Amino acid sequence: MNTHDIITDKFYYGKSSQYKNTIGNQHCHNLFEIYYLEEGSCHYFIDNETYEAKAGDIVLIPEGIIHKTVYLDSDAKRRLIYCTQMHIPAPVSRYLTNIGYIYRNKKVSNETLSILNEIEKEWSSPDKFSDNMILCHMHRFFFLLARNPDTEVPSRSTNTYTTATIAYIKENYFEDVTLTDLAARCMVTPEHLSRTFKRDTGLGISEYLSITRLQHAQFLLRSDLTLSIAEVAKRCGFNDSNYFSKRFKEAYGISPLSFRKV
Repeated sequence: MNTHDIITDKFYYGKSSQYKNTIGNQHCHNLFEIYYLEEGSCHYFIDNETYEAKAGDIVLIPEGIIHKTVYLDSDAKRRLIYCTQMHIPAPVSRYLTNIGYIYRNKKVSNETLSILNEIEKEWSSPDKFSDNMILCHMHRFFFLLARNPDTEVPSRSTNTYTTATIAYIKENYFEDVTLTDLAARCMVTPEHLSRTFKRDTGLGISEYLSITRLQHAQFLLRSDLTLSIAEVAKRCGFNDSNYFSKRFKEAYGISPLSFRKV
């Protein structure tokens, strides 16, 4: 095992099914994610919309955004990078808001793949210069996107019931939110809403609610040190602080108290 097989809080590269790792299992994390779909197609749920991604697409997900991939092809090939703002050139960082979540431009697909291959080479066989070389290649990658605007807006396929459910959860995550109440608001059966939400997002409603609550808990743990763990749990919709601590550790691999101290 080389040193780069260990996921750090700075950078990670993987391809196909190789990235079975802690970060990859999370649907919301504190790193910038770059997803390149080399072959196949998928539905990519990001924030509150589901996008139809196809081969050659680049998905750009800022830290803290809830997301989930649902593959339409079992033999899909993809590459994945987690990085920090350090890997994004300042001029491009401002430009990324204009790109959105999905970048699609077939004219630069070969060059994109070439850069990713260079990153993979440095990642798999590192030496004392590899971190600097990866930084250079990452800057090349982002400047390539900025110089060549995306040429096509990908289609979206989020059902109105799903959109309404997401909006309600975002505003009321700290309340006692139930599937029955959500379904009544949409005037559909709980079973229909549950199936529709899962189809659109790849996540169950309870899973999405938990992720949203944990996301806000992260913020409170760092932003208000006067709050106890129990108070943070209650403000985020967890009535049992022990259950909150268990879910938090399952999601992030660290206890709420330890997270606050990091």
